[in-house]
Amino acid sequence: MRYQDFIAEAKGLITGGDAIKSLATTHENPDFRRWRHHAENLVREVTAHGYRLPGSFKSDLRAYRAMHPGASFPANANALEKDIGDSLIELRFIVDHYDKYGEPVMTQLVQQAQAGPATAPHVELAAPEKVSIAWLAKNVSVGFWVKVVSVGIGLVLLGAAVGQTEPFKSIVQWFKTNWPF
Repeated sequence: MRYQDFIAEAKGLITGGDAIKSLATTHENPDFRRWRHHAENLVREVTAHGYRLPGSFKSDLRAYRAMHPGASFPANANALEKDIGDSLIELRFIVDHYDKYGEPVMTQLVQQAQAGPATAPHVELAAPEKVSIAWLAKNVSVGFWVKVVSVGIGLVLLGAAVGQTEPFKSIVQWFKTNWPF
C-alpha cells in the first residue's frame, strides 16, 4: 500500500464519518459499523506496511456507545457522536500532517527488510593456539567482562552472607572438631 492511497482513503473516511456523526443514530447503525471496520483496518494495514503514523488512531479502544446498562437512545447517540468526533480528530491530524510534511518515515525494521541482507562478508575468528587473558581482552566483548565481574562479585557477596549464618558456622565447627587433619 502506498501512503498516498492511505491518505486518499482517510479523506473519504473523514467525509463518511462527518455524515454519520450528523445523523442521530447509534453504534448499531450498519453504515457506522462499515465505517468503523474500514477505518480500523485501513490504519492496521498502513502500519503493517511499515509506516509510522504521526498520531494515534484509537478507534479500536472506543466503545461508540454509552457504557451503562439500559442506556437510552439519546445517550448512545451522544456517545457515538463524541467517539466518532475523537476518531475524526485523529484522522484529520494524520491527513493534515501529510499535507504539511509529506510521507512519514517507515519503521527501521521495515527499511532494513526492504534494503535486503547486509552485504558485509562474514569473517570467522581464527582459534588461537593458546587462550590467554591478553587474547580474551582483545577478542571478547566488554559486555562479557561486565557479566564475569558481576558474577564474581555476586559469588563473593553470597559467600560472605552464607558464612555469617548459624547453620554454616555449626557445619564449619563440626568439621574443625571431627575432621582428622
